[in-house]
Amino acid sequence: MPDDPRETTSTPGPGRAPVRRRPDLRRFLGVGLVVGAVLGGIYGYYSPDATSSSLGQEVVMMAAVAALLGLLLASVAYLVADRRS
Repeated sequence: MPDDPRETTSTPGPGRAPVRRRPDLRRFLGVGLVVGAVLGGIYGYYSPDATSSSLGQEVVMMAAVAALLGLLLASVAYLVADRRS
């Protein structure tokens, strides 16, 4: 079988190094934070009113809580993606 220059190999050799593509943690966490905050803010805006707080307080509180949950879910998604790569 002749050597084909288009053939790829997974073994490192002179001038070749194995490449491992891995996800970017900052992007995963940033997307999780923004998506969680936006969804939490929307939920806080359209949820039933609480008697002891204003609409702005509800929106900010739900956005903050949902942002933390978004960070948690994004970190789990990052770990799964990193394990698969």
